[in-house]
Amino acid sequence: MQVLSCKSYVIMVHSVTNIRGEEETRVRMKRASQRRKFGLLLGVLVVLVLAVFTVLYQRSTSEAVTMVKYIPEPRVPILMYHSISPGTDLRVSPEDFDAQMKWLQEHGYKPITLGQLGRHWDGTYDVTGGKPLVITFDDGYLDNYTAAWPILQKYHFPATIFVITDSIKLDNHMKWGQMQEMHAGGVEFGSHMVYHSNFTLTPQDQIASELQASKKTLEQGLSSPVTTFCYPGGGLIPEAAGLVRQAGYTMAVTTHHGLASAVEDHVLLSRVRVVGGVTIEEFANMLQTL
Repeated sequence: MQVLSCKSYVIMVHSVTNIRGEEETRVRMKRASQRRKFGLLLGVLVVLVLAVFTVLYQRSTSEAVTMVKYIPEPRVPILMYHSISPGTDLRVSPEDFDAQMKWLQEHGYKPITLGQLGRHWDGTYDVTGGKPLVITFDDGYLDNYTAAWPILQKYHFPATIFVITDSIKLDNHMKWGQMQEMHAGGVEFGSHMVYHSNFTLTPQDQIASELQASKKTLEQGLSSPVTTFCYPGGGLIPEAAGLVRQAGYTMAVTTHHGLASAVEDHVLLSRVRVVGGVTIEEFANMLQTL
């Protein structure tokens, strides 16, 4: 049996100790390296999460700002006039009409056309400088040009006029030259049928025919698209909205009393009837209490 010398034993123990120390050092270094890698990966992950959160926050903030900027007025007055001449009921005197337009201007209303109202509601037309309101006239009487038009120009107000196309030939209705002048000045023209045919008293095939014919006539005479309509006599049938849309109209008004709402069917909109003989106080109260 070989006996190790004391010196050899010491050398062997020292070697074993060195080997163990080196192994422990390598283990510590490996663990330290793993911790550094883990820390690095964790840092990258945190940066990515923060970046994603920042993008989502900016997008949601941007969308919120955009929504606030383009939120339209949900309820808008659409005024209904007929003749601007002395009298009562469907006739409003020029003096009263002037006073009403002045009141609207002084109380922060911003008249727009019916077509513009539709675009306002869908977010493609921004109304600035006042509360939106639509001024409409039914039938296309001559005094809409001779009496109403100068007053509208005075206050820089647009309007929408619904024309009975077969009545253009009549003496007490507007002619093409007058309509073209008003259209160039910001007045919108819409259809009121060919013969002012009430839907409740007219066969559906004739309704469809008049809807298309009156639209075509106005578009040819004004060299401009016609997309607005007014139901003659306020007559409605269950198929009315479908017939009007099928003919290519996007906005239409009834004689139902009330403010027009963005949540209403846009071809069945309510209006506020203005009759002759009302005082300016009654006119103001009519708008402010609806």
